[in-house]
Formats: sequence, C-alpha cells, structure tokens
Amino acid sequence: MNDYVFIFDIGKVLLDFNFVPLQEKIAECAQAPLSQVQSEWSNPAYVDVETGKTDDRAYYDEFCARIGLTWTFEEWVDQWAELFTPNPFVHGLYLDLHERGHAVAMLSNIGPHQVTAIGRGVPGFFDVGTHHFFSFELGLHKPDPAIYRTVSQKLGRQPQHCVFLDDAEANVRGAKGIGMHAMQVTPENHSDVERFVRSFTVDDPQVL
Repeated sequence: MNDYVFIFDIGKVLLDFNFVPLQEKIAECAQAPLSQVQSEWSNPAYVDVETGKTDDRAYYDEFCARIGLTWTFEEWVDQWAELFTPNPFVHGLYLDLHERGHAVAMLSNIGPHQVTAIGRGVPGFFDVGTHHFFSFELGLHKPDPAIYRTVSQKLGRQPQHCVFLDDAEANVRGAKGIGMHAMQVTPENHSDVERFVRSFTVDDPQVL
C-alpha cells in the first residue's frame, strides 16, 4: 500500500447541508427578520469559536440575546443535527479508501457544537479515519499555512504525501502552498476528483 494520506474537509465535501431552513425556523421562533438572523449568522466573531478562542455556549448566549431566541443550547445543537447528510459520492469515496487500507483523515474549520451535532445527526460518521482534525482543537483556521503543516506533522507525513480535498478554493490554495496535493470539490467535478484521487492509488487500481 502506498504512503499517501487522503485528507477530506467535512462541510460541503463529506457532508451536505443547507443553513436556510434552520435560519428560517430561528427567525420564526424569535419573531425576528430573516435578514437579521442571516446577518448574525455570518458574524466574523464566529471564527473565534472555530479556533477555540471563544466558548461556543457563550457565543450562543450572545446570539440568542441579539436575536431574541429562547432555545436552550441543547435544542440548538439538536437543530444543527438535522442539517447534515452524507454526500453520497465523496463520503462513499472516503469510506472506500479506508476499506481498501488507505489512510484517510478529516480537516475542518468547525466548532464543538457542530461536531456534537454531526455525531447525533450522522451516527458513526467519526468512527472512520486515521485522525479527525478540528480547527477549534488546533487553534488554527484554514487557509492558515500553519494548520496544514500541523496536520502533516501529526500524521507523520511530508506535505507531498498528503492529498487534500476541500470545497473552498482558498483552502485548496493554502494546502498547495505548503506542498500538499490538493483539489477543490464542487458538485460538478466529481469525475475529475475521482481521476485525481486515482492518480495517487496506482498500487490499488480498483480503489474507486
């Protein structure tokens, strides 16, 4: 078996989601304009949650105060859990690589409540993989070059032996910038992703 490790982003790569139904539900329950909910949703301060600088419960309390939402934190997490569904192609690729003996890992900009929600909504999702790297645990955020260096070191691989898949072009550029092989995943390019991954599994031509 070859020495490459295949690193997958989670959101819009391994898992699909759509925030709008939850935003609409929050707006209805809080009797707030949807535009206000969506504005708060994209608050740049959320990066502090995803890098572990701000407790996600404290952030949520502030979010509720600004919006007028009265859900408990656990209710919030349960609502998040309903958002996620496996991407049939990419998640299937991830599982197949693992089953055939290739090292697979996850790397995501993510907060603790999202990890909990995914575990609830997609049981067994985190049971597969060499490592799961979460930005809030690493204290780093893609596309910071340091996050890719940290991950390659923890995996015991040189960057040139890491293959990274992400839906964000900036994150792909960041990985390539330190020497990783990387490709952007879009809904339209699955066949190209398949060929890209196959090129690193020449010792296992049936991997896909």
